[in-house]
Amino acid sequence: MTSTHVITDGDNVTYVCSGYVGQPPESFNFQMYHRKRILFRNYTSTKTSTQELPESCSYYRKSYTTLQVTAEENQAIIRCVVVSNSANVDLYADSEPLEVYYAVRMPIINKHPNKTDYLVGSDASINLTCTTDGNPKPSYVWYKGSKIQAIGTGENFIITNLNETHGGVYTCSVSNTFKEVIHIERVQVHVHIVNNDKGNYPNPIYIIPAPVVKDTVSARSGDNVIIIGITCGSILLVLCVTSFCVVQQHRKKNLRCLTKNKDERSVGNVQTTQQDNSSFYEGVEQTLDVHSYEQLSRTEHLYTNFNV
Repeated sequence: MTSTHVITDGDNVTYVCSGYVGQPPESFNFQMYHRKRILFRNYTSTKTSTQELPESCSYYRKSYTTLQVTAEENQAIIRCVVVSNSANVDLYADSEPLEVYYAVRMPIINKHPNKTDYLVGSDASINLTCTTDGNPKPSYVWYKGSKIQAIGTGENFIITNLNETHGGVYTCSVSNTFKEVIHIERVQVHVHIVNNDKGNYPNPIYIIPAPVVKDTVSARSGDNVIIIGITCGSILLVLCVTSFCVVQQHRKKNLRCLTKNKDERSVGNVQTTQQDNSSFYEGVEQTLDVHSYEQLSRTEHLYTNFNV
């Protein structure tokens, strides 16, 4: 059984199975095995041809099947099985392991021992392990900080003889190449090293209490009520003052009109009396003066009391 070559993740692969199938001719069935276990995937033939061989009283069959492969099916085997009710044993043929090329996956870094802070004099070493997957097999390069010079290769990087200079950010870069394309992925990890002899201690953990939402809402509601009350009171005060001023102006106007009318009537009486009897002019003038003075005094008294 044969297949196409240079297979990558997501490609369609065609398998051809051929051989003697007896008389009457039997059929072929395709199955996939991965790591010595069947994946319960049966593939029917997309194309079949048979040829009778009279000299051997048998038939020769050739069948084709096409399937799409993924990275998870790397190293899988396709089996061509003869479907026969008369055969005493299973007749089949296996393909070569399926070689599926796929880009390197995003790696992860594990620290051993797995700690947040490492103490100088207490921790002897730190083992950093970079784990990824890809086909072809990925290559590994380690970097520290912003330096472009590699400090190591391989899946593991071990830090020994710990001191403060070993602290910092470590980068694991993984890559693989196929079909003239380079695939690269990177991951970083921070290593914090503490030297107690110099007074460097692990970063403290601060606990910040959560705010009480209920009290805040109540306080805000109280402030809103106070503001609304002040606003309403101010509006009422302005209305009251305005109304008072309007009433005062109206009363003053009426009082001036009343005084004017009385003065005009008094002057008319005086003139009439002078024309009728001039002999009484002086007496009337005195009476008028007294009358006017008393009238004006009462008016001024009423006006003063009203203003008070």
